[in-house]
Amino acid sequence: MRSQSGESPQVRRNRILGDAIGLSPDEVAKYVTSIQKKDGSDEYTIHFAIQTTDFIRSKVNGLGDALFLDTGPIDFQGLQISKI
Repeated sequence: MRSQSGESPQVRRNRILGDAIGLSPDEVAKYVTSIQKKDGSDEYTIHFAIQTTDFIRSKVNGLGDALFLDTGPIDFQGLQISKI
């Protein structure tokens, strides 16, 4: 396993987001289509692919049929991860 300091920025982002929403970095890479920061906050709206399986949907607390999730703050610098 690669050390965190040896991660590419994309892998690091996927790991941090995955930790926050309950997915592996590979699942984030496969199913998350966009991450949008809400204006004036550290909260995000995460959009998922239409091909997102029921298994993945069940792993992400709060992910509905609309295939987007509003989160609490997520620190993409990796200093602190806030659970949703």
